[in-house]
Amino acid sequence: MNSIQLINPDTMYTSEEVTEYLRVSLRTTQRLLKSGLLSSFKIHGQYRIKGIDILNYLNQVRVDINDSAYEQENHKPIKLVNLLAINPIEVNLNVELAKKISENEQEFLDRISLFREKITLDMGFISPGIRFSDNSNLDENNFKILIHGIDIYKDKAENLDDLLNKIEKVIKKYSYEIISREEVAVILDNLRKVYPVIIEEVMADDNNFENKISIGQLTKILQALLKEQISIRNMKIILESIADIIPFSKNHEVIVNKVRENLSRQICSSLTSTDIIEVITLSDSLEKQLIASLKEENDGSKYLSIDYKMANQIREQLSLINKDKSNSVILCNQDIRRHLKDLIERHFPDINLISYREVAKEYRIKEIHQLSLAN
Repeated sequence: MNSIQLINPDTMYTSEEVTEYLRVSLRTTQRLLKSGLLSSFKIHGQYRIKGIDILNYLNQVRVDINDSAYEQENHKPIKLVNLLAINPIEVNLNVELAKKISENEQEFLDRISLFREKITLDMGFISPGIRFSDNSNLDENNFKILIHGIDIYKDKAENLDDLLNKIEKVIKKYSYEIISREEVAVILDNLRKVYPVIIEEVMADDNNFENKISIGQLTKILQALLKEQISIRNMKIILESIADIIPFSKNHEVIVNKVRENLSRQICSSLTSTDIIEVITLSDSLEKQLIASLKEENDGSKYLSIDYKMANQIREQLSLINKDKSNSVILCNQDIRRHLKDLIERHFPDINLISYREVAKEYRIKEIHQLSLAN
């Protein structure tokens, strides 16, 4: 399946569509457009690119087999750099499954566009293009998903709906690994048009680093939110939260906690369909022991310093409590929330942890279980 063959010379395309066809990041596409390397024009501030201009650009940068052979014969360096390109998201399909897609290619491409829009709306960042390829080593109807070239998921799809549903779940789960500085830079560029003051207040530039953060630091904050399936779509609140806390602390954990606190309504609404959140609490003695066990690294980060026996007791109790409910919620002190999450995540990846400060005033708490340690 070659998406380039689907480009119509007379059709107008958006920068997002061009990104998908070229299989590059949106940031790269915007650089091509701004530099004029890829011809375009604007309608109400939005880039529009004619199909013929996309094809002309590809023709300019294309290196075919004959060119490579000529370079070898004349002892010129082959452009091996192209072999190093790794797609953020790649899906390998069994030959039969790939054939099903090929038979309904246009319909499938249309559905992929809607699929990416949904992920963008749900998670708050522009979902990168997905590269599909066939793999004869996969069993019938099997597929596997690679994130940055690494196999992370393998399954069987009964049909195309099943395939897309499973891909969506995996992309959302690993969204914190998919988002990069490039995507964050694009988000900031778009947000600057609407909220230039908050961008200037928060983001560092070449002349001013005081009480500001870099794109790299912001990316890590957003990754921390996405890792716990918190949408970053409300970037205005996220940046305002950072602006409020950054004069007092640049500690990553402190900043993330402040952002989560200000996103409390969003977090709570994702945990319940009513105004009541059923939670597992910690006994006073357990919570005090965990707080007392916090140790600080040289870089200012903290970790729970508890023995295997204590950690095993916590996991055993959760196994009993959580056996009939995969999406339980643990309510605990803010200082230990993330560290307790790290402790249990491998065994209970679907358990949510929130702090007392993250319970929005519109919601009520109902304790259904309590974790405690045997004396």
